[in-house]
Amino acid sequence: MRRIRGEHVYPIFKLHSAAMKTRFGIKQRPDFAIVDWTLLGPEQLPSSGEVKAIGAPVAPPTAAEIIDDQIPF
Repeated sequence: MRRIRGEHVYPIFKLHSAAMKTRFGIKQRPDFAIVDWTLLGPEQLPSSGEVKAIGAPVAPPTAAEIIDDQIPF
């Protein structure tokens, strides 16, 4: 997503746990599930006062953006 939308795009994630197979049996490990993406840059940072929301929502990439190709017809 950062390659397509730029360097100021950051994930919003939720902490989950997942099973992990080890020599000593099944153990729990942290798993970060990405919920959404947000745009954070110097212009979005609050100057002072109460903060309601930081960042701006980011639209999902289109198929043309992902493969970096377009059909000309």
